[in-house]
Amino acid sequence: MVKRIFLWIFLAAAAILASAIFFTENNIPDTLVPKEEYKRTKPLMIRGSIPYWEQEKAYLSFSQNAARFDYISLYWYYLEKDGQVKKYRGAKEDLNIMKLAHDNNVKAGAIVTNLLDDEDLGWNSARVETWIKNDEVIEAHAEAIVEKIKSTGFDGVILDYELVDKSQKDNFSKFVKELSLQMHQENKFVTMALHPKTGQNKKGEAIGQFQDWKEISKYADQLSIMGYSEHGDEDEAGPIASVGWVESIINYALSLDIPPEKLFLGIPLYGYRWQIGSDENTEGLTFTQIQKIIAANQIEVQWDESAKSPYFEYDKGGNTYVVWFENSQSVFEKMSLADKKGLGGVNFWRLGDEDPEIWVKVQEIKAKN
Repeated sequence: MVKRIFLWIFLAAAAILASAIFFTENNIPDTLVPKEEYKRTKPLMIRGSIPYWEQEKAYLSFSQNAARFDYISLYWYYLEKDGQVKKYRGAKEDLNIMKLAHDNNVKAGAIVTNLLDDEDLGWNSARVETWIKNDEVIEAHAEAIVEKIKSTGFDGVILDYELVDKSQKDNFSKFVKELSLQMHQENKFVTMALHPKTGQNKKGEAIGQFQDWKEISKYADQLSIMGYSEHGDEDEAGPIASVGWVESIINYALSLDIPPEKLFLGIPLYGYRWQIGSDENTEGLTFTQIQKIIAANQIEVQWDESAKSPYFEYDKGGNTYVVWFENSQSVFEKMSLADKKGLGGVNFWRLGDEDPEIWVKVQEIKAKN
């Protein structure tokens, strides 16, 4: 189950990279001009995601650093075919996590996805389409989400509907509007998880065409951009989130006049391993797993100054491997960029087995303001 859920999340990232379709939006300027730096009025907010398949490790990380968080997200739920919100079979709804959050003035949100809980099914566009096709079903599905949030005591929802068909752009915006209206009536927040876009018609950006960032920003409280998977399964080895690529995503969002305080930058805490000259799938690795590889093979880690990311190459069993990953310094570079651009916060995907020095860097960022 753990391997399967990780595989589908990995395949979603691969789809971001593999799509060869290009898109245009009416409000994309010919040249993206970075906005001036914004004067921050409060510290960069920190959100972390706790996935149910690594809940114990992720919870430990949160509990040890709870004072540094502003939000925590629990990956427990998905869209059922009847429009209701259902718990993943492997998920444990441990309300002690929410209690710890609230005891530390941290808001807890439930992640709701369209990644199905079936052995042979993944991100399901058809199911989303069914429940956003007209006003009647939009209202009903929004009510189902609100009821789940209220009944479990969450402060809000993180809606993570991915790989939805581009034809659903208008309906999806209508759904976000209705959901936000209902959630706000209950004093609950709405965060939208967004596929990355640079506004430069790059490969892989077509899959986010159903998300109208500017329109969605009128209703949702926060837009959490998945700033990762620049390189993945369908690519040659490279950084997961180079700082230049991430900056182009931020600049695109700001060019749409989205309030910067609504934007959260998703930052990866993991790595990928490529086998050179092989058709084998790229392997996702945690920071802890990567440190074991480094120690076992006496590897000297390199630093790519342009990407602001660590990497290394090594030989084993007659094969050559390349690993790109995130450590405290690469994460700090992206946090600093988000801070400089005036973004509301960052979202760590995901907690559990991350570089422990990240929390020192978080404190440095927060202490600046």
